[in-house]
Amino acid sequence: EISRQVGKVTLSPEHVKAFVEGYEEKDRVKQELRGLEARAKHGRIPRRRYKVQRRTLELRIETLSQKIGQLSLVLRNAGGSYAEIVRQLEFSEVELSEVQLALQNAQVRHEAGEIPLETYKKQLGDLEQRKEKAEATVNGLLLRLRGEIR
Repeated sequence: EISRQVGKVTLSPEHVKAFVEGYEEKDRVKQELRGLEARAKHGRIPRRRYKVQRRTLELRIETLSQKIGQLSLVLRNAGGSYAEIVRQLEFSEVELSEVQLALQNAQVRHEAGEIPLETYKKQLGDLEQRKEKAEATVNGLLLRLRGEIR
């Protein structure tokens, strides 16, 4: 049962539920944004529509990030397992960002001819493993939080 007094804020099941749902929605919007970028890259969507839709999705991500940030403070202040879960989620998010940057860097270096195809493929494989591990961690943590709600 979730009901801890946190300073002047009481951690309730609604806080945890809103946090999990916000996190999952942010992930869905990010996937939608990646799909939009892929369609634009291959010329399957007019440039103007791409820009409008991209900006809409980016604003939605910003809004969700703010909401998640506020809720993560509440969970962190609750202490115990909630604080640990928030810490692990933040660590996994940083890992995912680093992997994304490394993927972009590897692609640019390969396209510029700085690294051979075999090295590029090995880097992609390694980065994909890191990405899958971080995503699995995030999904497991969200599942744990979902279990707390019920």
